Amino acid sequence: MQTQVSRLRLNFNFTPDLSWNNFVNGTQSDEFASIRAGAGSRCRAGELYLVYTNVSESTDSLHSLSQQAAIKLAYTVRF
Repeated sequence: MQTQVSRLRLNFNFTPDLSWNNFVNGTQSDEFASIRAGAGSRCRAGELYLVYTNVSESTDSLHSLSQQAAIKLAYTVRF
């Protein structure tokens, strides 16, 4: 059994408070004759994060296994 793993990252840093990070991960297995891919994107604007993740699998055609989106607000209170 042989498994191949691939990864691609593409990051943009516009300012210290504004960034956009993207990634794609792929796994191909000879045993199952399928390709599983995951993709994600995260945009950070100050303390606000927007995140999207998608996991797909392909045997004959590509179909999505899961999709998630999230918004996160982080704030630090200092005394």
